[in-house]
Order: sequence, then structure tokens, then C-alpha cells
Amino acid sequence: MYVDTPFMTKPIQNRNGNEQGSRRMPWWIILLVTVSILPVLTWPAYMRQFDFTMDENHEHYLLIAYLFPIYIVVCGFLAYKCYPVRKEVTYILLVLMWLSYGAAFFLK
Repeated sequence: MYVDTPFMTKPIQNRNGNEQGSRRMPWWIILLVTVSILPVLTWPAYMRQFDFTMDENHEHYLLIAYLFPIYIVVCGFLAYKCYPVRKEVTYILLVLMWLSYGAAFFLK
């Protein structure tokens, strides 16, 4: 990130003396996001339990069941991308992801 001054453009530095945009992701956040996305690989096995007839009782559940893996992958990607800028958003997204896993297993 750069600040425009009348005389020159210089990078903004954080407390460690590094430029703000060049922060490395800690290994544990990459592991946490990866572990949070991996349970979606068991989704096809879980989907075998569903009755795919389109009656009025299962109509909304099936849409949620189809879109859930896409939601998890997008949520994990956004959590990964948000970490250098807003750590709190990453934590909130990961908590929402795990709460969604818990809610998804009550769809039946």
C-alpha cells in the first residue's frame, strides 16, 4: 500500500518494518481453513441418504443440500483471503462454516 505525498510515493510500513501487503499467512490459519473445507468431501456419502423426490416437504432442503458444498468452498476461500486484512472476519467465517456443518446434518 502506498501513500501519495506531494514529493514522492512511499510504502506504508507496519510495526515490524515490513510493508503491509507483504505479510505471510501463518501456517496454522492455512491448516485451519483447509481442515474446515475438507469435511465437504464426505458430502456425496451424506447425500445418498436423501430422498430426491420433489414433494413439498423436501423442496427447500434439496436446494440447501445442493448449494452447501459451494457455500463451504467460497466461505473457506474468503476466510483465507480476509486474514491479512481483517483477522476477525476470518474467525467469524470459520465459526459460521462449522455452525453450518452442524446445521446441515439436521436437514433430514
